Amino acid sequence: MKKNLILLFVFITAIYWNSIVAQDDNKDKAAVETQNFSLGADFVSQYIWRGLQYSTSPNLQPYLSYTNDKGNFTIGSWASTSLADYYAEVDWYTSLNLGPLTVSLWDYFTMSQQENNNYFDYRKDSTAHAFEGTLSYSGPESFPIQLTWATFFYGYDYNSKGEQAYSSYFEAAYLFKWRANQIKVFAGITPWEGLYGTKFAMNNVGISNSRVININDKFSIPVTGSIIANPHQENIFFVLSIGLSAND
Repeated sequence: MKKNLILLFVFITAIYWNSIVAQDDNKDKAAVETQNFSLGADFVSQYIWRGLQYSTSPNLQPYLSYTNDKGNFTIGSWASTSLADYYAEVDWYTSLNLGPLTVSLWDYFTMSQQENNNYFDYRKDSTAHAFEGTLSYSGPESFPIQLTWATFFYGYDYNSKGEQAYSSYFEAAYLFKWRANQIKVFAGITPWEGLYGTKFAMNNVGISNSRVININDKFSIPVTGSIIANPHQENIFFVLSIGLSAND
């Protein structure tokens, strides 16, 4: 089953590159000037990702992305740096929007994962990079559900036998508005042993409440509070996130 997932992501990647190549190469300068850059940063009380606690200290998480004029292709970078303990992460991603479906490729690089922190080492047996493919579905406004499947397929992701674990994660989320609040209820599972757990397990359940404080047309401050439980690890977290974002 894990090998079939690899073939699936190879197929998705082929579609991805074909779509990019098929785009019109004769765009004029005016079209290029309509490209969208987004820059911002979040301050989080602790770093929790998919039910896993990566840092107990406050983290600063900057991001930068570029989206084409059609709005269907994005390339960006995201990072997290602890303000107290030793944790640093720099990630890159590309995503292609296909209507309700979004295909993404991620390159995660976490410097505290192992002794080898050589960013330019991409050898399978020694790299600190981990590559992941994700497929997401967003439902219509009448039923705003989000479904996400993500699988690591190369790099620093091993099981107890030292083999490629193909760690995978599936999440279902439902979003709705209540007054000025954006509410998200979510539940995530891992289907087999890997990064998220030692077996099939529910590892990420919670609710988030987000509000945006608009400063002006260019700047806004998103504030999010999240209660997150990891039943597999029998743990629970409360995370506060405050951000500042800017768009061109």
